[in-house]
Amino acid sequence: LQTRLADFGTIDIAGTTSTPGWGSIEKKVNDRSKEEIIQYDISSNMELGNFFPEKAKIRLPIYVGYSESIVNPEYNPLDPDIPLKAALVNAETREERDSIKEISQDYTRRKSINFTNVSVGKSPGKSHIWDISNWSLNYSFNEYYARNINTEINVTRNYRGGLNYMYNTRPKNIAPFKKANIFRKPFFRLIKDFNFYLLPNHLSFRTDIYRHYNEVKTRNISNPFLKIKPTFRKDFEWNRFYDFKYDITKSLKFDFSATNTARIDEPIGGVDKYRYKDTYESWKDSVLLNIRNFGR
Repeated sequence: LQTRLADFGTIDIAGTTSTPGWGSIEKKVNDRSKEEIIQYDISSNMELGNFFPEKAKIRLPIYVGYSESIVNPEYNPLDPDIPLKAALVNAETREERDSIKEISQDYTRRKSINFTNVSVGKSPGKSHIWDISNWSLNYSFNEYYARNINTEINVTRNYRGGLNYMYNTRPKNIAPFKKANIFRKPFFRLIKDFNFYLLPNHLSFRTDIYRHYNEVKTRNISNPFLKIKPTFRKDFEWNRFYDFKYDITKSLKFDFSATNTARIDEPIGGVDKYRYKDTYESWKDSVLLNIRNFGR
């Protein structure tokens, strides 16, 4: 299902569901699905810049996506002879019922949000080095979360943000002695051909921050009282790119490019504002200090 919101964008919705016993006619009963499956996906592409006056020339494209997949087995995986619904009904407390349901489900969730090339269009007239149209922004966030009978939590988060600046121009070439009659003689050719440019023809800067976080905690089914510690994978980088091109004269050109990659160190352990409340503030302070020091 797709819905169009005038000139602002589109919303797409898709979903599917099936129950135990689903399958084609030629399949045997034992070959048919033994799970209840519920899946849906919602995504939207919007141009939020259309909410501003046209003369503002603001570009603000956004993509948002959200999806869930829920698989409920017909039988309790902790006791395969008992139907899951019966196990839930026979649970003595609400906490026990919720625990059985959470352990039995195969659950997956995805979230994403992207802002791509957020910028302000160029105004009519001459370009200037200070024009806001020389700047653009990018940001993206993607999260994957899953749990099942063997995994208590598997979460991956990717963050990326970037700021770009680019200035291109065609500066006027200045040849002060080109029309001077005194330098018409051939041996004055070097002086007559002397020329230069006052401004560079290209100047760009890009800064890009990328953070990856993954946490996996395995579920101990055989001995629930023996907790298995989660494992973490982290990566936090800050890249900076510089590019400068200056035609000093028609035949003498200067070209400079540089790349700097810095790493933002993070404290050991999990990062989550709600599940790791006691250590979240110290993690945030440490990361901000590293950013202020431009990483290492």
